[in-house]
Amino acid sequence: MITYMRQGGYTVSEPSRAAEDEWTESIYADFARTLMAETNAWWVRTSVRPDGTIVRRTLVYVGGGPEYRKRCAQVAYAGYEGFELS
Repeated sequence: MITYMRQGGYTVSEPSRAAEDEWTESIYADFARTLMAETNAWWVRTSVRPDGTIVRRTLVYVGGGPEYRKRCAQVAYAGYEGFELS
């Protein structure tokens, strides 16, 4: 991304709110499909709602290195779609 920004004359990069929300929800969805979603660990944020239900959210990416690199390559190929560059 740094090379892309330099070549395009950009100096600032921020994810769009929509892209950020989409990424976060995909992380939570992947996490919910694992057994790790039932654990208590330092990398799991646990919240207790007023009705007593417990919500666990991962603080790490659980999709694996190859999938992460694939997603990064897709974003780069699309001209860093989802990022606001200036």
